[in-house]
Amino acid sequence: MPDQIPVEPALDPLLEGLNEGQRQAVIASGGPVLILAGAGSGKTRAITHRIAWLIERVGIRPWNILAVTFTNKAAQEMRGRVVSLLGDATAADVHVGTFHATCLRILRQHAPLAGLKSGFVIYDTTDQKALLSRLLKERKISDKAIHPRRIASFIDQQKNEGRTPDHPDVPRDDHFERLAADLYAEYDQRLQQSNAVDFGGLLLKVHRIFEEYPDVLEEYRGRWKAILVDEFQDTNHVQYRFLKALDGGRGAICVVGDDDQSIYRWRGARVENILQFPERFPNTQVVVLDQNYRSSANILKAASSLISMNPHRHEKTLWTEREPGSRITLHVATNERTEAAWICRQIERHHRTHRLRDMAIFYRTNSLSRVLEDALRQHRVPYRVYGGLKFYDRAEVKDLLAYLKLLVNPADQVSLMRIINTPTRGIGTTTIDRVLVHAAKQDITPFEAVQELAEGGTKAQQKKLRPFVEMFAELHEIATTEDAATTAQRVLERSGYWTMLKSQGTVESEARLDNLHEFLASVEEFLDMRSRTEGHALADFLDQVALVSDTDELDENADTLSLMTVHAAKGLEYDVVFLAGTEDGILPHHNSGDSEAELAEERRLTYVAMTRARHHLAMTRARMRRRHGGLVENPPSRFLRDLPRECVVTDDPMAARLESVRRDGFTGRPGASFNTPPEEPTFVPDEGDSFVDTSYAQDIDGAPPGPGTPVRHAKFGRGIIHSISGDGPSARVTVNFPVGVKTIVARFLGLDVS
Repeated sequence: MPDQIPVEPALDPLLEGLNEGQRQAVIASGGPVLILAGAGSGKTRAITHRIAWLIERVGIRPWNILAVTFTNKAAQEMRGRVVSLLGDATAADVHVGTFHATCLRILRQHAPLAGLKSGFVIYDTTDQKALLSRLLKERKISDKAIHPRRIASFIDQQKNEGRTPDHPDVPRDDHFERLAADLYAEYDQRLQQSNAVDFGGLLLKVHRIFEEYPDVLEEYRGRWKAILVDEFQDTNHVQYRFLKALDGGRGAICVVGDDDQSIYRWRGARVENILQFPERFPNTQVVVLDQNYRSSANILKAASSLISMNPHRHEKTLWTEREPGSRITLHVATNERTEAAWICRQIERHHRTHRLRDMAIFYRTNSLSRVLEDALRQHRVPYRVYGGLKFYDRAEVKDLLAYLKLLVNPADQVSLMRIINTPTRGIGTTTIDRVLVHAAKQDITPFEAVQELAEGGTKAQQKKLRPFVEMFAELHEIATTEDAATTAQRVLERSGYWTMLKSQGTVESEARLDNLHEFLASVEEFLDMRSRTEGHALADFLDQVALVSDTDELDENADTLSLMTVHAAKGLEYDVVFLAGTEDGILPHHNSGDSEAELAEERRLTYVAMTRARHHLAMTRARMRRRHGGLVENPPSRFLRDLPRECVVTDDPMAARLESVRRDGFTGRPGASFNTPPEEPTFVPDEGDSFVDTSYAQDIDGAPPGPGTPVRHAKFGRGIIHSISGDGPSARVTVNFPVGVKTIVARFLGLDVS
């Protein structure tokens, strides 16, 4: 990279409005740069100003800059900010895109080097599972015995690690892994035959091209003289190798990220990529962005205290100039329904001063959303489940996409199988199986087999298949002469899809027709955006659709409450946040108990959830929760013990012991296991104690404290509730005292707050 032009930072307009850390991030030069950007620290502002600095002050040409991130939404935001700094003309030449979009661009230019033909299509997760289902069926293996999703996950893991089917490190240790490895090889072969590539393949194939064709790698090194990577903590192995190869030891790379927000280990992300960056890239300049602009001081202090308990992290302490704000609410409910009801009442209270779209409920797993949704409907709170069924995953939209994909790439077997008999044309499984057998015998694609049997097959085959071939020929002619919107419209008409839905006359069919109209509108919007420079290619539209993510579909203007998993919340922020299910077994998840690395990621996940909140944060739990068909009693999340007492307010009767548990528990107890919570303290009766409370305290929902709550009795001293029969002051409470188990009427017990 050229040496920077010495400019006094305080006088340069490109640095106006930036804090000291952000200014250092913008002007850093002379080698690799690692920008450790804490939550809410303005990293996008820093990275976009750095792009402008490299162009305007260092002299790098716009087309020599590559900026990579993970979602289309993040890329669009980055591009918009670059436009505001440099103007449309200059910003248009900067390559800003996702990893997948960037690799797709490279693969389009070098498809033959990856064994692909021009016009190859992208298989999304639905297409991937459809192909794997067929492979399992051919082996006479039921989807119930081994779900295609499990095989798809195995294949994705191998691709994330940069392993092709013949790689020696593809695991084959047990029966499933041996089957999955064999299916991976068959799956990859079918993709090749269909002239298709899946998401993992986009990166893996480009990675292999760079390894096997050094001249191609040198071409892109020459093209991209400055590489900027956002959310670097989320990179997997093959993404890291892709970036490492592009940099080539030039020191041209600048990465931005936060190891404390690395939460995608389950899909291949390696936190060590950012932790070990200074060792892997010699002479790295490290810049820390530690001023938080998002959260109030109490929320930030509590979140920082929590994450500081993690081992193996870059040391940084976030700070803010904001006021302390309200303390974090820790609410304990009797069960999941009273938990949901309490959240709804709090939403109604906050709605007096905050819009619904500025509030969100987070949970660790999707299974927790059902009861929350029931409560929201009962309270008439409009909501949206973020990450639910996406528009492009709806059956009618997938059907139309399959028609369009087949027009672009007739070798696409999955799309052919989806629409050959949709709407119904009398082409049943017997005919389809004979088509596939003929294709295999003749070593041709299934569509070519359909064409041959339509002309030279049995009379029955010709009768069924010829109309389909004729229809396809007409549509193919339209696709080559008309734009994408006209083509999609004619597909719906000529295929009989419009007629099929209109003839049903049901509410469901009307909704499906509305979805197809919306699809056509999306094509029109695509054409409007591209008409000035890039044409109307149907293949380009399909590429865009394939790269759409959950984040891209969030309507930020609708005044509805958002529900989502904590994983989905990454990169978002709200005025008011509720984190439900803060219980051991849920958060941290029960699968994380045996692994220090997994428990550390669960803590990072909680940290991410907390730092999404601007003004108000509530963390809730239920004493008893119905899960998997039975009642489960989960202890409070061990992460609650890491929160400073002065930052929280709670109705939990155990709150008075929060500080002592934190001091004497697993986070500080000498010799304590990292992943083992402390045992409950033993309550020893003190004969000098007097009865501290003759009233039976009830929680905020009007329900009595549940099992595990510490209580006092005038005679028996301290004890722990085992079970409760009945409600209110007359309930019969079974308590485990040091002198034995006793059943006592509730009004003679008091909550132990010592």
